[in-house]
Amino acid sequence: MFRRPGDIPTVGIVGGPGAGKSVIWEALKANSNIVLVPEAPTLLQAYGLWYPSADPEFEIDVDDMRWILERQSARAARAKGARLLVTDRIVGEGRMVYCHDQTIVSATPVAELLGSYFALLVVDLPLADVWSVNRHNNPTRTESDYAKARSVHARLLDYVDSHPRKYFVNNYADGAAKVANGVRIIEQLLAEIESSRLQS
Repeated sequence: MFRRPGDIPTVGIVGGPGAGKSVIWEALKANSNIVLVPEAPTLLQAYGLWYPSADPEFEIDVDDMRWILERQSARAARAKGARLLVTDRIVGEGRMVYCHDQTIVSATPVAELLGSYFALLVVDLPLADVWSVNRHNNPTRTESDYAKARSVHARLLDYVDSHPRKYFVNNYADGAAKVANGVRIIEQLLAEIESSRLQS
């Protein structure tokens, strides 16, 4: 079983821009056994600290921020007695996937980065027409950005390919059904962790 520091299993939600990761993540807020790890870029945007990633160092810094958020969330989980962390994106995405379509080599091997996650929830991108309507509630994204989103999503799939526990959330005609499926998978993983804890 893959675990974070402090022996807290972590599920990482991954997928291209506008896949619906954050919507699934937000839907888990009511579960007291789960501590949610926020997405670093979202926090930066909220305080006006986001800027276009023309500088490769930007993606590295954002990735380091993700790592700090995960460590702090693990501490919070231990204090609250929570059983699971759920992250919106994962450590390694910035360095390996996002920056200018160029891979930034991390000092930490990919296997080690991925190995710190108990499981990954891979959320598929919606079809182009649905994506262009919703755009992850981000009006700055244009219809032409869909091709870029698909490219990032494909690179993410390659990046996480070696992880042994991947669960896929495919597309549904009903967006609510897609979210419900993602939540159901994470709740099943939480039940598995609880069962394992009780047996040990």
